[in-house]
Amino acid sequence: MRLAMDAAAPRVAHVVIALACGGLERLVVDWTNERNRRYPHSTEVWCLDAPGELAAQVAGDCVRCVQARRARFPWDVGAVRRLAAGLRGGAAGAPGGAGVAVVHSHNLAAQQYAALALRGSRIGHVHTQHGENPHLRSLLNRWRSRLLARRTSRLVAVSEATARAMARYQGLERERLVVIPNSIAVPTAVAEAGPVRARHGISPRTTVIGSVGRLAWVKGYDRLLVAFRALSAELPDACLLLVGDGPERGALERLAASLGIRSRVIFAGFQPDVGGYYAAMHLFVLPSRSEGVALSLLEAMAAGVPAVATAVGGNRELLADGVAGWILPEDEARWPAVLAGILGNATERERRVAAARERTRTVYNRERTMAAYEALYRAVATACS
Repeated sequence: MRLAMDAAAPRVAHVVIALACGGLERLVVDWTNERNRRYPHSTEVWCLDAPGELAAQVAGDCVRCVQARRARFPWDVGAVRRLAAGLRGGAAGAPGGAGVAVVHSHNLAAQQYAALALRGSRIGHVHTQHGENPHLRSLLNRWRSRLLARRTSRLVAVSEATARAMARYQGLERERLVVIPNSIAVPTAVAEAGPVRARHGISPRTTVIGSVGRLAWVKGYDRLLVAFRALSAELPDACLLLVGDGPERGALERLAASLGIRSRVIFAGFQPDVGGYYAAMHLFVLPSRSEGVALSLLEAMAAGVPAVATAVGGNRELLADGVAGWILPEDEARWPAVLAGILGNATERERRVAAARERTRTVYNRERTMAAYEALYRAVATACS
């Protein structure tokens, strides 16, 4: 039975570049579906460029696109007007056709278009930055970020590391930044590894080292391939399982071939359900060059997979400085020995896996995150009304 919309639940519109395959986009999809389940017709999504691959996963008719030609300098005026009209007019099917009360933008381009579209309105604006974006260190983007901050009701960082980076590189006042960690819905059932192993021809005797994420340079999978080549000499039955797709897939496949390990690397592509893939892994490795709060790392922790990650973004916070997993050293030449040591110590793996599961259950649980955002939405809507 669907609940009637809570009169105190403000109508919220997420603004993103597109619902492409990525962490923040998955969060927006999940938050939209869950909030509309609780409060029907309460939440919609506006995409600047295109709906994206994940748009089909949003339940109901609540995804819109303004088809912005963002190459236009400094912005596409027509797209700003279309976004402004849509936000004031409300979503199709919304009771009474009322406009939104709060816009929630994600990352800099979405923040800019949202801020421009909201000029002269009484709609509140919440903005979340999902990690330390290296582009925000440039003088132009630092200036732009400070200007937009003045036009945004509340600024959210997904980790303490992201908040520190926003304060340092973007010149934002630390006291203005609210930290709300990204999170996941902790699974209640254990996924089966058998179907995934059978699909990819993985023997029960094979040690599976894996990762899940977008195949982009910032994710550092080239570094993982190099480390795996050295590690595979000690573990002849090991394979590397990479789940995800992206612009670097072709380059990574060529690198694996040049390293002589192509037959031992499985490029599984994008998978809408990754539970079985985590279950098939003996070790999860996140070799990112930059991160906010990595959903794949949280998912691996919740699934009971020993997790290893670089010391970037919120990774240290997620892993509690190594209590709930392992932090990779900066010296990439040491990675093979570190990974081999972890695989050889079952007792330590069990201890840290237990700590990781507890952290996802208590600290990075989606209920906590959604409750924090709900309180923020209501406070901003009240202040702007």
